[in-house]
Amino acid sequence: MGFSDDERFSFDKEEIDWQPQRSQDALEGPYRDVYLNHLDLAVVLTQWAKNVRELPDYGDSKRYDGYADALDEVAAHLRQADYVPGNGEIPA
Repeated sequence: MGFSDDERFSFDKEEIDWQPQRSQDALEGPYRDVYLNHLDLAVVLTQWAKNVRELPDYGDSKRYDGYADALDEVAAHLRQADYVPGNGEIPA
């Protein structure tokens, strides 16, 4: 089932290369389920990044800030439909 659309699209679109038409194309295209899965993964990765930044269990904050930034970067690419076949980096 995944997350709700509210959860999937609850992120700061100003902080990424957000292109609404690209997202719409992915939602209406043959790989809709793939994109919805990517949006679900992005929710999880964003929460993981937040936990890394907020929980003291991760140790050295400078090292783990970079780790959290990397998680956020992958989540951004997933939201931007970069990994949907034919819509970004992956050929159809």
